[in-house]
Order: sequence, then C-alpha cells, then structure tokens
Amino acid sequence: METVTLLADRLSLYDQHLLAAHLAQNLNRTPSRSSRAIEGLWKDAVPPDFDVDAALREIRSEWLKEWGERNE
Repeated sequence: METVTLLADRLSLYDQHLLAAHLAQNLNRTPSRSSRAIEGLWKDAVPPDFDVDAALREIRSEWLKEWGERNE
C-alpha cells in the first residue's frame, strides 16, 4: 500500500483523479469478499419470518417515550 501511495503521489492531480475514478468503478462492479462473508455470517441469525417493520415501529415508539420523559 505504501508503494502504491508513493507512486500515486508522483502522478499529476488529473491522473490521480483518473486513478481514483478507476478504482471506485472497480469497487462498484462486484461485491467485496468481506460483504459476501458478512452475508454468510448473518444468514441464519435472523428467522425468515422476522418482521423488520414491526421491530422498527417498536424501537421508534420506545425512543418517543424516552424523549417525552426527558422533556417533561
């Protein structure tokens, strides 16, 4: 990484911009290995019938109660 950084610093600002755009484009093409690994780790952690919307409503209602108690 240090070598790449030293070489990139030698480029003109325009070429550094092109390099950054090229790297960003490559990152957006395929999911990273780490994101695929995370998918595998969480695959069985949440039941398939889990209602995310209901859980979020419950969490938000608790926040509203807390905020209301603080403002009283």
